[in-house]
Amino acid sequence: MAPSKGVHLIVHADHLPKDAVMLFPTANGDGRFIWCMPWEDNLNVVGTTDTDYLEGKENLKVQHDEVKYILDSVNAQLREKQLTEDDILSVYAGLRPLINDEDEDKKSNKRSRDYQVWWNNKNMITISGGKLTSFLSMADSVLNTIDEKYKIHTIQTDEVKLISLIDQYKERYGIKNATLIANIIAEYQDNSINQQLENYPYTIAEFIFFIRYQFAIKLDDLLTRRTLISYQMKVYDEAFVNQLADVLCNELKYNAAQIADDKVHYYNQWLLMHTWK
Repeated sequence: MAPSKGVHLIVHADHLPKDAVMLFPTANGDGRFIWCMPWEDNLNVVGTTDTDYLEGKENLKVQHDEVKYILDSVNAQLREKQLTEDDILSVYAGLRPLINDEDEDKKSNKRSRDYQVWWNNKNMITISGGKLTSFLSMADSVLNTIDEKYKIHTIQTDEVKLISLIDQYKERYGIKNATLIANIIAEYQDNSINQQLENYPYTIAEFIFFIRYQFAIKLDDLLTRRTLISYQMKVYDEAFVNQLADVLCNELKYNAAQIADDKVHYYNQWLLMHTWK
């Protein structure tokens, strides 16, 4: 592997077009392009950098020069209001797990973004390469490769019930998962778990669904990987984090020490997404 680092900025969607992706050359003349892409929850993702990365793979830190590189490139194209660091809601960095090229001196932005799938042995399959934006194609390729070997067939879902609740969630999660959420709501006599939260476009029922059926076991799972809340939480929302911590405790039977440790861990992760130097 030859990892490549990519930095992204999250800004409010009102700063940029909401109905189209903007694509333009970088300001420093390195031959790359920057994009501004409308995202869910009235956000816009601006990115990205593309640099070789040889350091540790945990807690990737965003550097000030990386933020400046992106802002300078965007502002070179904007005729009116310029983006500033104060407009940034959050930042994040990821690593593209690129396959090493035969030419080891080739820069990261010149390496292939393709992926490869192969069988290590009778029961172990490996996928390598690619990047986040190709994950659907990668997953489909793996499933097809497995299906070719084992001839696995899709299981039909049970009869759909609780139609009104399912309709509320099916566009975001699909019929099967919407049915699971509807069953969670039906399990609770208190309909408040189906009320949209005051500051975020989710319900408590969805977080329970993430815990029970999508393997969320930490606050970071719920707020960063199952939803986009960490990206839009410009100011740390301690009251809301505590509310979700109670949900985790109720579902997973965490004790006070476990949930306290998780709160500290999440705060540190959130801080990492909202600082650069």
